[in-house]
Amino acid sequence: MSARVQKPLHEQRLETFNDLEIEPIAQVADSYIIARAEDGIWIIDQHAAHERVLYERTKKALINNAPVKQPLLVPQEFEFSLKEKTLIEEHRAFLEQLGFEIELFGGNTFVMHALPAQFAEVDMALLFRSLFEELESGEERSVSPQEKIIRMIACKAAVKFGQSLSVSEQKQLLKDWFKSSERLTCPHGRPVMVQVTFEELERRFKRT
Repeated sequence: MSARVQKPLHEQRLETFNDLEIEPIAQVADSYIIARAEDGIWIIDQHAAHERVLYERTKKALINNAPVKQPLLVPQEFEFSLKEKTLIEEHRAFLEQLGFEIELFGGNTFVMHALPAQFAEVDMALLFRSLFEELESGEERSVSPQEKIIRMIACKAAVKFGQSLSVSEQKQLLKDWFKSSERLTCPHGRPVMVQVTFEELERRFKRT
């Protein structure tokens, strides 16, 4: 009986995302997703890809005035400095547009009753500390405070560099990322993926 002939990698049937066939084949260092596509091999930074997904979802919800809120069974209390309290009050209206429900409890204490559903797993204390640092920094003066807030929230909520993902989670992430309008970079401008075409592989292995 003749042995079964294995089709070349680029001829094998892959999962179709938006008319381009791409499928994860491995996760490396719990940080990069290696995917095969019709045109070659893609190496995707999982954090940057998810950050792009969350950023665009947040912007879309803001534009449509339709944030999906997650009410908290137990409201969270946060004690801020006077300077931090001023920043929260200055940007509270915008945070509420994003889906946060925050009220002044007394003194420098705020209570959060709800947050955007897609950020339900985020460490809010860490998020606020990062927001304060970002808003107080003099970097990127051309970027609005609102844009900085959206970027920071997306960054802190995205899957971590070094976080293990199941195959199904990798597939879902790629599927969501591929629907993004600006999939080549994260919101901060860093590259999301590196592509190595089959043509380049053949050239490097001197098969052309």
